Amino acid sequence: GGAYQTFALDASGALLALGLNEGGQLGIGSTNPVNGVPAPIVEANKLIQTIRFTTNQISAGPYFVGSGAVLSGSASSGLPLVYTFSDTNLASFSSNTVIFRGTGILAITARQGGDATYNAALPVTVSNIAVAKGTPAITWSDPAPITFGTALTGAQLNATASTLGTFAYSPAAGTVLNAGTNLLSVVFTAADTGNYLSPLTNTMSLVVNKATPTITVAPTVSAISYGQTLAASAFTGGTASVGGNFAFVTPSTAPSVGTSTQGVTFTPTDTTNYNPVTTTVSVTVNKATPFLSGITATGITQGQALSASTITGTAKDAAGADVAGSWSFQNPSNTPSVGTNDQGVTFTPDDSANYETVSTTVAVTVTARIDFTYTTNNGEVTITGYTGSGGNLVIPGTIEGNPVTSIGGGAFLGLSSLTSVTIPDSVTSIGGSPRKRPDEYRGFCVLWLRQLVQRHDPEQPGHHSE
Repeated sequence: GGAYQTFALDASGALLALGLNEGGQLGIGSTNPVNGVPAPIVEANKLIQTIRFTTNQISAGPYFVGSGAVLSGSASSGLPLVYTFSDTNLASFSSNTVIFRGTGILAITARQGGDATYNAALPVTVSNIAVAKGTPAITWSDPAPITFGTALTGAQLNATASTLGTFAYSPAAGTVLNAGTNLLSVVFTAADTGNYLSPLTNTMSLVVNKATPTITVAPTVSAISYGQTLAASAFTGGTASVGGNFAFVTPSTAPSVGTSTQGVTFTPTDTTNYNPVTTTVSVTVNKATPFLSGITATGITQGQALSASTITGTAKDAAGADVAGSWSFQNPSNTPSVGTNDQGVTFTPDDSANYETVSTTVAVTVTARIDFTYTTNNGEVTITGYTGSGGNLVIPGTIEGNPVTSIGGGAFLGLSSLTSVTIPDSVTSIGGSPRKRPDEYRGFCVLWLRQLVQRHDPEQPGHHSE
């Protein structure tokens, strides 16, 4: 005789309650609302469905702002679920994925409202999902190389982030970097520091190529001589867009005589940031002048021309190598006087294309000609005859180192070509007679000479040859 209340169980064994829905129809609902949400009223003519949604149906964390999680809950009916959040500022939903928008503790509820066949399912909520601050994603790719002298601009300092914020670069815009691979860094500070970790640092590499200087005025170089290398040529002048020095590309080259074009390298003082650059210059190579030494000439006899003397000597180039050639007197037909005197000589190289002819002097000794016949007795010389051409005769004081002390009788017989005779003081005897005193000497010599030079002539009685 008491009152009855009828209960029903769902497919999972959960306790259901009977009641009227908003339309006055009898329905069945859960006895325990979820999160204050009334249990849905079921219609007796529709099938019951349930929702499967636990932490296992949320892809694994940790969860932070900016990240997402796939929701894989399902309804036993196969109908799609709808998810709602306890705080819409913390998350949003798209294509079965929850996107976390803010930090905090989040609850996600899965719902299925039913259809013509199925009643609405009892909602299922997963609570206590902790969402931490997110790490902004900074994108900054290595930019294209630049050339030294180019200042940093937005073309290189162009990092981006996944959220709003400010960028502080080091080095800053306007900086000119040295050539090489340079490391650039950026510090990003998020505008929303409540939801994003900040500040964050990122780096990238920037290649700075060396610059190539400009030669505004090419240098000039001094002339060199044949056999010398380019290293002997000196640079004068020459300017470039930066400081540096000029040098020959091949300084060991020894060019031929004439004017040639030679390669020159400009090496900047700042080799870290500038490349060397090449140009050309004109180099004049003159004939080389041989160095002469050890020059001698053989002696000649009075009356002989210089051509009778033989010249010897050495000629060398700047490196000390022999230079072949020939020697000659500048006046080979000249007949020098007795004694030693300097005479002009010329060295003519065989390689006249590359070597200059050189003139100098050499000492030539001229020995007096002995135009006499003579005898030597006890170291004293007696002149017995004359073989010369006449003229002004000078009798030497010595012959072969021995004093001339006597002039024999008939020594100058028949020599009418004589115009004078000079007798040295060493002569003490003439024609076998003692030499006279000075006051007698002049007359005696005249008489003696007349006797000596007379030829035998039958028309002149009393004169005959000795």
